[in-house]
Amino acid sequence: MIISNTKKRKGMILLVVVAFLAMFTVMGLTYLLHADNQLKNSIDELLALDMKEDPYKVIDLKPSAVLDFFLEKFLYDQADGTTGGNAIRGQSLARNIYGGYVSGGYNDKAFSGIGKLNTDFAIAGSTIKEWQMVNYSFNGALNPERLNGGTPTVKTSTWNAPYTYPDHNNFYLGWLKSDGTKIIPSFHRDYIFGSMAPPFAANTNWTNAIGKYLTPRPRPFDSLTVADAASVAGNAIATNTLINQRISEGKLFPYPDADGMDVKNLEGYPGGNDSIWIDVGSPVYTALDGRKYKIMVAPLILDLDGRINVNVAGNIMGAANTHASNQG
Repeated sequence: MIISNTKKRKGMILLVVVAFLAMFTVMGLTYLLHADNQLKNSIDELLALDMKEDPYKVIDLKPSAVLDFFLEKFLYDQADGTTGGNAIRGQSLARNIYGGYVSGGYNDKAFSGIGKLNTDFAIAGSTIKEWQMVNYSFNGALNPERLNGGTPTVKTSTWNAPYTYPDHNNFYLGWLKSDGTKIIPSFHRDYIFGSMAPPFAANTNWTNAIGKYLTPRPRPFDSLTVADAASVAGNAIATNTLINQRISEGKLFPYPDADGMDVKNLEGYPGGNDSIWIDVGSPVYTALDGRKYKIMVAPLILDLDGRINVNVAGNIMGAANTHASNQG
């Protein structure tokens, strides 16, 4: 009789099981990584397709696309009789230079108008002056240069004033003191809307019926739901309390920062913010994750008259304040 001297190998079955589990784990991870990569590629292709067909469909917009959208409104204006939600309708460069379009007529002479009139303008149950009315986005029947909704062919004023200065006739133009201590932002005048700095309750134009026509900046009050607005109607204290509550909940467009403005365009320049947010009529879009968004701009437009071309005249931007222009 033959007797085997081979000893039994304990744990072989467990070793085989562990090996198979490791193999299946590697296969699962490989599949997971491949599937995740395919998903990312599919999303990238979808975004690329959306960007090609309509660059405003993706939430991460190219700065050039946003700039083009703004320039379309700012350079060429909005057609009379339409709003498109464009808060700077009527404040374009084309209108500022040549005046508004007149069907069958001519407006080919630059800066030949008289500017905005001091004539009464009836709106929202109140009476203001034409030069105070800056936001025509709420009513397509109201047209710039045509008092009280005049027809597009009958102009009652011409907004191409024969000068350039940061006032109501050149509403787009901003101004900064050289040391940054005083700022007039583009598309805002304190003498029209009042101060945008806190305390916000001190300026009734933030919550009254006429205020939305005096500024192109979105007011938190105008984004209240119908139910919220009705619940505080006629009560100024309750209105301001509710607005602040809804802002803290992230349900309303907020007020400006403490300096009365929203954005600092001149980074590195002395002072704080220098521009305000403006809705130029962007549609509301939906991102891939369901969030809704729209384009807002905060332009700062400054006059170059009287400024020195430091590339020609030189500067002291070199080390130890030495000369550093590109002219040698």
